[in-house]
Amino acid sequence: EGERAVAFMQAQGAIWGPVYVLQTLGALTRKEGGAHFLKMLGCYASIGLLRVHTLLGDYHQALASIDGLDGASRLRQTAKVVAAHIALYYHTGFALLMMRRYADAVRCFTQLLTYIGQFKNASSRTYQYEAIMKKHEQAYQLLGVTLALYPQRGAVDDAVRAALQ
Repeated sequence: EGERAVAFMQAQGAIWGPVYVLQTLGALTRKEGGAHFLKMLGCYASIGLLRVHTLLGDYHQALASIDGLDGASRLRQTAKVVAAHIALYYHTGFALLMMRRYADAVRCFTQLLTYIGQFKNASSRTYQYEAIMKKHEQAYQLLGVTLALYPQRGAVDDAVRAALQ
């Protein structure tokens, strides 16, 4: 069965092309309906679009892909899925940094680092723990770069600032 799966994936080479992935994720974000499942699917597809556009270097489109997620709703929808919440804030912060919106990037990275700090203190080692800690270190490094480009005193949480030093 493993050989059949490999052969199938090789035959479907275009399915992982950026254009197809962007079209599929875009279609998922536009799914309508009252079902909670469809709303959550659209939310996670928006995060997927954010990630793909960020990886492709299209930072304006990356931020546009999450415009449909408002702030309070975004927190409620993604906070239950730790990896999605981290991906949302990490890639948003990175896109903001690349667009030279340093104050917004600092705010985003600070929120992310505070969230991961709470998760780290409240959670035992899950299967995602090492990946989350890797993102934690990367977010600290990006925050350090952002603060070097745009120094701010009051925008960074005291616990985050202490960890940076």
